Amino acid sequence: MEYYFLVQRRSVPRFFIVFAAAGIILGAAGGGILGLWMRNLPPVESLEFFRPNVVTRIFDCRNGLTAELYTERRIALSREEIPDAMVKAVVAAEDADFFSHTGLDFPGIIRAAVVDLRSMKITQGASTITQQLARMLFLNNERTFSRKIKETILSVRIEQRYSKDEILTLYMNQSCFGHGAYGVESAARTFFDKPVADLTIPECALIAGVLPNPTYYSPLRNPENALRARNKVLQRMHRSNFISERELAEYVLMPVETSNNVEYSQTAPYFVEETRKLLVELLGAHRVLNGGLKVYTTLDPMHQEAADRAVHDGLTAYRSRHGDSENIQGAFISIRVGTGEITSMVGGDDFTRTKFNRAVQARRQSGSAIKPFVYLTALQEGFSPNDVVMDAPVVFEDPQTRCKYRPRNFDRKFHGPTTLRVALEKSYNVVTAKILDQIGIPPVLETVRRAGISSELPPYLSMGLGSGEVTLVELVNAYATIASNGLRSEPHLIREIHDNEDRVLLSVNPVVEETLDPRLCYQITRMLQGAVTDGSSWRAGRLNHPIAAKTGTSSDSADAWFIGFSPSVAAGAWLGFDLRRSLGQYETGSSVSGPVFTQFMEQILAGSDPEDFNQPEGIETARICRESGFLAGDNCSDTVEEVFITGGKPQRRCPVH
Repeated sequence: MEYYFLVQRRSVPRFFIVFAAAGIILGAAGGGILGLWMRNLPPVESLEFFRPNVVTRIFDCRNGLTAELYTERRIALSREEIPDAMVKAVVAAEDADFFSHTGLDFPGIIRAAVVDLRSMKITQGASTITQQLARMLFLNNERTFSRKIKETILSVRIEQRYSKDEILTLYMNQSCFGHGAYGVESAARTFFDKPVADLTIPECALIAGVLPNPTYYSPLRNPENALRARNKVLQRMHRSNFISERELAEYVLMPVETSNNVEYSQTAPYFVEETRKLLVELLGAHRVLNGGLKVYTTLDPMHQEAADRAVHDGLTAYRSRHGDSENIQGAFISIRVGTGEITSMVGGDDFTRTKFNRAVQARRQSGSAIKPFVYLTALQEGFSPNDVVMDAPVVFEDPQTRCKYRPRNFDRKFHGPTTLRVALEKSYNVVTAKILDQIGIPPVLETVRRAGISSELPPYLSMGLGSGEVTLVELVNAYATIASNGLRSEPHLIREIHDNEDRVLLSVNPVVEETLDPRLCYQITRMLQGAVTDGSSWRAGRLNHPIAAKTGTSSDSADAWFIGFSPSVAAGAWLGFDLRRSLGQYETGSSVSGPVFTQFMEQILAGSDPEDFNQPEGIETARICRESGFLAGDNCSDTVEEVFITGGKPQRRCPVH
């Protein structure tokens, strides 16, 4: 008996010693691990410098939203910009005690811990909004005890440092709602096509109901699931005294009505893509896609809508005439005269099928659309619009290759004595080649360059008839130089770029310089007006507005152009096949692209008063006989009011009539 008690007395202290030692060791180890965790946790102070990825928005010239660029479609709001209804819906749905707890839901943690310990794995959640924010910003979604401990520590730290409003604002800007939408503002625009400030209480409840599982509860994919989730949030809002019994009964009966627009409609995809590429070149891809920039562009939505419709109708009309024309492509661009601002851009038939932008990337033979610059150079070299050149057969020989060149007119006829005006109006090739041979190729190439065409053109006589390749944008911009009486400006897409805090990063002030004689440009403008009223550009004659235009058809009718301008807008249409082939024996710039240009101009000029071209100083006018080029007499039936540089008008009356 004694022995027994002796053993018992000695064994009890040893047990406690071992137990205590094990507790100390485990506590020290746990404390060490916890301390190590805490040292390795990210500092919550970094939230003060946290800048979430935010959508870059592209606006048109009227400040209308055109497109968005993003990796995460997020529009960050301040707390003041988030309506109370949205706040109440999210709090009721995700964390009813948010404004009273210190970051942790202890009753919920205990309930979840019991379930988790029984299964020996994380199966239950008890996450407050603060814990969810900590997980979104600093951790991941792995279901482990270690992550849960880190999340708990970070949540307490966040609550100690930041106000409830600051935490809630971060949470509501950071949360994912599916379809690429991050934050309540993007969710509102995605699901309802309106800003969050305009949402009703049921709509706010629906957005809050999406949070637990954006795919399963998406109203765009699963409207029935979304309806159940919305009504559940409304019931929680009632329990939290955010809405009344009467309001609950009313709201749960409302149907779910969402927008069909998952993303903003890009009304000008080719324009937007060119803008994106330029932004990336200037600022880098990360800042463009995540920096929340505001990009104010030159795009005119009315011009773009008109261009889209005109190109579509032009392609449809061509296809109706040709059965094997599925691959026909079209391009269009318009530029504001005097500024270089691109107001519309169509780069192809369908951006979803082909991203290749034929308005700025494709180089094609210009055909007769290049001729105005030959005649402009001729005026510069001393010719006048009324000078006469014989339209008769001629053979030129290349001095280097000894190859013979025989230009022919499109109608395969010769027209005898022809004034420069009539030759340009009717687009006669023989007269153009003779003029080019007389004045020389280098001066014409210089005129083309000064007008704004940078493409390298071949130094041959055929260049004057359009054998050289140019882009649509540079050709239209060169016509805009003529329209502005010799003032050239670089074509551009962007007016201003603002950062996420609305500070101006870049303001485009286009350089406008006088590169051509305004008097000569005005003479060419009047001659191109004649091409509309009396020549190859006749399709634009129905506009009842002053319009100057020129057609262009390359060899074998592979390219169809129609380029022209009003006093305020220059525009051009091109139609053809990517893989060069004929548009058809009788298809021309007039028949194929003329209707596109004319329809566009008709739409943008509708309802406006006719505007005259600006006549520069140093110009005089005289009534001229179109046939002889002399001052019109009483018997001259075909006359025109011609413009001359002061002192240059003819003095003799027409000897023919």
